Amino acid sequence: MHIAPTNAFAAFARDYEAGLTEREPDLGERSAIEYARHHVHLGPGERAVLLSEDRKVTGLRIAREESPRAIIITMRDFLLTLERIGRINSADAIYDAVVEAGRTPSRRELLDQHDPMLRDAVARLLGGTEPRDGGQPPA
Repeated sequence: MHIAPTNAFAAFARDYEAGLTEREPDLGERSAIEYARHHVHLGPGERAVLLSEDRKVTGLRIAREESPRAIIITMRDFLLTLERIGRINSADAIYDAVVEAGRTPSRRELLDQHDPMLRDAVARLLGGTEPRDGGQPPA
């Protein structure tokens, strides 16, 4: 595992140490985008997948030049894809366990807004060779 420093987190840490403890919206996503922008070298036609747990992921600000290269998926998308490729038995069972533990996970989905080829590419990235149902999202 590699932990990369980012300017976004460094600024937050300085503010935190100075006693400014306000919540930083989208800090993790901004740090991931910063890392991708400066340290990940994508080839032509390659895209990055950004997993976001933020319930308000639609408000995430991504620079215009990066938006076609960053595929944002939610935790729900991640779990549904793992279920679809047979890596987990039930996304809903995981959600139920998380709720029982006192958390309130988002059920927002973004991946279904993309074309089936892209959804299948994400599925292959997560370890599936081919989706079980021919690329159709779960019912």
